[in-house]
Amino acid sequence: MKDERSTEIRLTFALFLTGMLLGSIGCGGPEKAPGTQVHVAAASSLQFVLPEIGTFYQLSTGNRVTFSFAASGSIYRQVSRGAPIDLFCSADSRFVRELEAAGHTYPGSSATYAFGRLVLALNSGSGPVNLAELTSAAYPDVGMANPDLAPYGRAAKEALIAAGVWESVSEKAVFGENVAQVLAYLTRENVSCAFLPHHLARWKELGFTEVDPSLYNPIEHVLVVPESAGNRSGGMSFAEFVLSPKGRGILQNHGLRTPDGGER
Repeated sequence: MKDERSTEIRLTFALFLTGMLLGSIGCGGPEKAPGTQVHVAAASSLQFVLPEIGTFYQLSTGNRVTFSFAASGSIYRQVSRGAPIDLFCSADSRFVRELEAAGHTYPGSSATYAFGRLVLALNSGSGPVNLAELTSAAYPDVGMANPDLAPYGRAAKEALIAAGVWESVSEKAVFGENVAQVLAYLTRENVSCAFLPHHLARWKELGFTEVDPSLYNPIEHVLVVPESAGNRSGGMSFAEFVLSPKGRGILQNHGLRTPDGGER
């Protein structure tokens, strides 16, 4: 089933890209010209991943990429209000599907590019063996992203509910708007531990315990070209690069699993 879905995603995306390029040539639409500016809005959990992909993309195409990072839910709101974003790299498939249903994206431009994992991170020492330990006085404050805006925050809430400790832990939770803010809470020792993406905790060389993935829904990362994109072909061009073997390799190097099953 996973192979069929991956093939379907790649085929849909490839057909859309072919149509875009032919439309640009035959109808005088925007071309993927070297030196153009591409604005990518992405989930804050990708702040150390996408710039690396952007560097190789610029070397390959000559196009310049500017990034803005925020909670996926915050970017969703911007796109729904017509913000001039050329590509939205969400860490939550739900927001992209809602934008598609409302007609705020170019049809066929969405594609899954990665799957994330949730961990409970600490600055030092060993973490709790299970989530029930978070109810103890040893963990007086627990950082997590806003469940309504950030997919890793929602995954943390789902896991705590499944473990039967959400009510107890939520009383001492310190919420950040996104995982970047939660990471800052942890590194500044404003919280005793925090729920973070695996790839972000690994990049910062934090100690962590991986949360059982059966306790939360899959964290599917999906990209899409918004209908309001000012440089549609530029957005499609960068999306194609993210989905390329080079882009997938960088995602895997950072600890993300790609739709082809690759993971390091």
